Amino acid sequence: MQPSPVAFAGSSHIADGVAFLEDTEGNGSVFLWGMAAWCWRAGDPAARRLAAVQVVNSKAARQRQVADAFSVHENSLVRWRSIYEAGGAPR
Repeated sequence: MQPSPVAFAGSSHIADGVAFLEDTEGNGSVFLWGMAAWCWRAGDPAARRLAAVQVVNSKAARQRQVADAFSVHENSLVRWRSIYEAGGAPR
């Protein structure tokens, strides 16, 4: 039996063992060592932002790497993390 690939076809590398995949409609996932760890549906920016925050907070990848993968400015990710730390999901 073959193990699951670390990165699925069409995904982009964020860091060792971390891959980002988003389709043309905006549905996406972040994979940790081949397992979907965070997912969001198109039209749910709060879930997408929360995924970005949690990838950084879990120390799976550095903030700059996550900002690049999610195609956002690093300052946005800093703001989302601040909102999350204050007790809520970034909207």
